[in-house]
Amino acid sequence: MDKLIFKSTLRQGLLAGAAIVCMMGVAQQADAASYALSQMTVSNLLFTGPTFGPSVVFTSRTDATLFGSGPASSSSTSLVTYEFATNAACNAAAATGGCVDPLVRFISNGAPAPAENAFAPQTKAAASFGYADAIVTSTKINIANGATSGGAFKQIAEAAVNGGNATGQAGTSRQDWDFSINLTSGQTVSIDFDEALSMIADASDPNGLNAQATSSMQLQLLLNGQVVKTVDMTDLTTGLSALKGQSFSTGFGTKHTSGSITAAVAGDYLFRITSLSSTDVNAAAPEPATLSLMGLGLLGLGYASRRRRKTA
Repeated sequence: MDKLIFKSTLRQGLLAGAAIVCMMGVAQQADAASYALSQMTVSNLLFTGPTFGPSVVFTSRTDATLFGSGPASSSSTSLVTYEFATNAACNAAAATGGCVDPLVRFISNGAPAPAENAFAPQTKAAASFGYADAIVTSTKINIANGATSGGAFKQIAEAAVNGGNATGQAGTSRQDWDFSINLTSGQTVSIDFDEALSMIADASDPNGLNAQATSSMQLQLLLNGQVVKTVDMTDLTTGLSALKGQSFSTGFGTKHTSGSITAAVAGDYLFRITSLSSTDVNAAAPEPATLSLMGLGLLGLGYASRRRRKTA
């Protein structure tokens, strides 16, 4: 008789656990909106330090991804290599429009695509989307070349899930500026620039998905291909993470800042400026261990209830 009771209790516990898991899955697919934005603007970026070497490489990449609907992913990369002193055509273009401009990346299941270099946040739309765009509008950061205004770039990453038609999406914009430079021991490389930042992670709908937004800007020194020192530009290095029912935002208008990095030993270095804007809206399901514990808990409750009825 006890075996029959245990089997019945086990069946009830497993069915209850399965029902909870199914309800959680339904909640993640309910009609709800979640949204993330990371947008950065840098202007008047000027360099102070030794003269750059012959190689200056600008790499700019934009990626957008939508999971659960439409194409899986799309990306574009633009790479320009030139010498400040000799490439007059690129320098002239940089003064008026820019040398590095990857294609806008936008994937959606219904929202209209923004124009190239619009950099206008789409906010929560009627459809789910992933969006990324970037442009270097001026590469003139070398004071030795007589720059009167510095380098400038913009980048944006945005993502939204609206309704149960997607399980997540992401947008990422990243730029790396690499300068070859010879430094003596204890020598410092400095930059100063104007910056602006806007970030949102909105998962305020309890039936929506988690939302994350990240921004970072770093100075690095590489020696023989290895990163030997990293300095974070604090104002532009931050992250927001909103779980269901939460919403966060941060940012500031244009303000001036500076940063520097110092070589520990003499050598031929690569001085790198890296900027990153990324967003991610995702259906973070409970861990399998959590679901197992829930099932065991329900099983225990069912067995305790059966014992009470038997005793009575």
